[in-house]
Amino acid sequence: MAPSKERPKQTVSDQENSMHFRQSNAGGINVGLHWAWSNLIDYFAMDEMTEIQASITLYNKKWSAISLFLISAAGVAGGIWIGMVKSWTGFFIAGLFVRWLPIAIVQRIPGCPYLHVDQSGFTISNLFRRNTVPWSAVDQFFVVTIRHTGIWVRQIVGFNFVPSCHQLKKFRQFAKIIGKCEGAIPDTYGKKANELAQFLNERLEIARSNDPCYSLKARLNLALKFAQEWGENYGRPIQGRLRQACPNLHTEELDHFNDVARVAMECGYDLIFIIAKKRGRDGIWPEWRESYLAQYPWVDENNLARLFSTGMYYAWKDGVGQ
Repeated sequence: MAPSKERPKQTVSDQENSMHFRQSNAGGINVGLHWAWSNLIDYFAMDEMTEIQASITLYNKKWSAISLFLISAAGVAGGIWIGMVKSWTGFFIAGLFVRWLPIAIVQRIPGCPYLHVDQSGFTISNLFRRNTVPWSAVDQFFVVTIRHTGIWVRQIVGFNFVPSCHQLKKFRQFAKIIGKCEGAIPDTYGKKANELAQFLNERLEIARSNDPCYSLKARLNLALKFAQEWGENYGRPIQGRLRQACPNLHTEELDHFNDVARVAMECGYDLIFIIAKKRGRDGIWPEWRESYLAQYPWVDENNLARLFSTGMYYAWKDGVGQ
């Protein structure tokens, strides 16, 4: 269904539920926040607007593989010697160390072992076999100390899956050898184990800040996206669609998000009309963007572009700024 030529009118009920605008100190533009914004802050703490960093690939250091090989080889040789000279338990010790020899050899293959981290998750490559874990499947990362018969061998980074994750069993098989975790990263790729764990936890938090299941900013942008939809959802309440994306939200919270999204959308259109009347429609994007973000700093670039293009369409239809 094509949108009507008239801009959607803002619904104003009683004074308590109405939108209260105030004069902005910059530019004298009437902008404001709906009462629901204050209610939303009672439910959530405003997230820091952190941008996802570019993807990064980490490789292991040459000497880490050599050290692992030497330690494992020494353990195997020592275990065999103990088994032949003193006690059969030496063969058991050799068996514990021998499993790390193939890993050390594989790590010396050029370009083979690496850890790739991006916005969607992380990928572990070993012997040209790649396993990818999405951020949504991870609960947290932490340091795991590997010991053989009480002897410290090395530290790696382990992680646990979120309770709802029933996939990625291949990681759990490796983790069974180590214990104390449900998944593990087999190398630290030139970093200390605690540094790698901290780095991955930081990337996990950044990913969650852009996930509607965790982030207020992401929920607000998702609500604004739904509010701007055309077609069969044009002008319809967003609560049902938002509940599907964020099933943990209560009815009252959904109503608040709907109210804030509608007001944010209307404010974007109104700002375009005000600026276009003042100086025409050409070249108003920088001024509009700066003024709008001063009042709604949580709006992302996709919603900004959509708001501006739709608002300019309404301004053109109404002959504003000609």
